[in-house]
Amino acid sequence: MKTSNIIIISTIVVFIIGFAINAAGLKKMYDHTNWNDPYRNFTKHKLNKTFDRVYVFAPDSADLWNEDSLSIKRGNDNVLMLENDPNIHWQATDSGLVIRFSHNAKGLLITPKIKQVIVRRVSCRISNFDLDSLQLNVSKEFCGISISNSKINYLNVSASNHGHLVLDEYSRINKLNLALRGGTFSSGIYIREISQTVTPDSRIELWGNALQWIAQKK
Repeated sequence: MKTSNIIIISTIVVFIIGFAINAAGLKKMYDHTNWNDPYRNFTKHKLNKTFDRVYVFAPDSADLWNEDSLSIKRGNDNVLMLENDPNIHWQATDSGLVIRFSHNAKGLLITPKIKQVIVRRVSCRISNFDLDSLQLNVSKEFCGISISNSKINYLNVSASNHGHLVLDEYSRINKLNLALRGGTFSSGIYIREISQTVTPDSRIELWGNALQWIAQKK
């Protein structure tokens, strides 16, 4: 057999072996992928401590999803998971965890506890917490915080410049201090004690058990 034919055959054999190894590796990766995990394509960053305060921002020029850009959920670990990682810049500072989004990036923060969340031009969902107190600051259009399935003894909220706060019907709030300055407050739950400062350009939307608040005021 000619030397050139041997080289060609050897090259083909090496290519076939390489292809088979690569295919086996891809199959193993496919078999070990949890396709039901909505965060399977997220990059995972372990945080070295719990941050009481979280800042979540986006520049005015950024294109954002209509849905929540960041979800904050209670968990035993401190983990930040990000999708479209190059479009998210985050930094651990002395004052708290700072996360900057741009261009349809999304993230998940898992943390045992939290005391304050400050958002600007980003939508954020907070869920599954049991807290003595929580402070929320919402400002700028296309910006909001939703609280889901959480128990909070004292909630302090400031919403301005078309910022939006939503309390779902599965949450429980004992005391609420509400400051609306051109913002919107939406609630489906009854809150026993409320103090409020509301400007005329603000909106309050109530449904479900929250309507007991109106009945009590009459």
